[in-house]
Amino acid sequence: GGAGTHESPLQIDKRVKVAVEPIGLTITPDEATLLVTSGWGHTLTALDSKSLDVRFTQDLPRDPRAVVASDDGKKIFIAHATGPAVSVVDFAKTSANAKANVAGGIYKVPVQNVSVEGEEDASNAHLGTFAAQRHACQGFALAESRSPEGRIFAPHTLAFTDSLGDDSGGYGSSPGLEPEVFNVAVIDEDAALAMKASLAVSVMTASDETPCPLPRAAATGKNGALYVTCLGSNALLELDGSVVDPHYAELRKWKLPGGPTSLAIDDDNSRAYVFSQFAHSLTTIALDVPGELEIESLTLSERNPLDEKIARGRELFHKTDD
Repeated sequence: GGAGTHESPLQIDKRVKVAVEPIGLTITPDEATLLVTSGWGHTLTALDSKSLDVRFTQDLPRDPRAVVASDDGKKIFIAHATGPAVSVVDFAKTSANAKANVAGGIYKVPVQNVSVEGEEDASNAHLGTFAAQRHACQGFALAESRSPEGRIFAPHTLAFTDSLGDDSGGYGSSPGLEPEVFNVAVIDEDAALAMKASLAVSVMTASDETPCPLPRAAATGKNGALYVTCLGSNALLELDGSVVDPHYAELRKWKLPGGPTSLAIDDDNSRAYVFSQFAHSLTTIALDVPGELEIESLTLSERNPLDEKIARGRELFHKTDD
């Protein structure tokens, strides 16, 4: 009960025990089952949405985070903060240890020799056949595609660690060899595999800046767009979700208060709501207005605010543009 206001705060009607550190939550398409991921407990828990009785639990690889169900409700996809895996659980065979690496692993990434205009860049011609081993990581977020259907978006980072025996020729990296590259793996729900074209990394000469090296939350809108919040750069990206490589199809970008970790899309009112953990603020953005109009950022009260030095250290730890 409760209206969620100061005068009428929300009331707890029921508590349900799940594995340690519940962190991800979604509901199946038929709205019959709540799915909860527990980070430290590396477990998926399925609850009856009405009674909240536990239907089943499934052990997972370490650090599970976001969870989404396929359009038909037959598969459950779980992102992981560490490692390259997106776990896939067959809803009908939950007794089996069903999981697969669908958004990464250590794989070779072809570097396309193109410039921002799409024409061949002669200065980087020697990179045309280059392939770099990259590790998929930072898998905190997942989002289900609205249009086209049957896809899961998995924003993450491709880290180029190179080999331990190689010497650095100087500070920084040449195009195609950046330490980390923002990527959105587009996963086919039926095949439970990432589309290979979504994992390709192009040499883009317009900017040396990685737009979102620390993706944290993702959601889709009725217009088919994919929205991703980014730590470090403190931004919300609007990407074209209809293409196979959304990370190269940025439509708009909004600057946000520090630490944007949660995101919700209100289709009825064409609004995006972003909670920024570090700034402890809620930002409302108008999605139906051309450009990048921020309606309001409201700083919320904190019962137990962090020590100033600890709060500053947290910001510095996640800083990506230094």
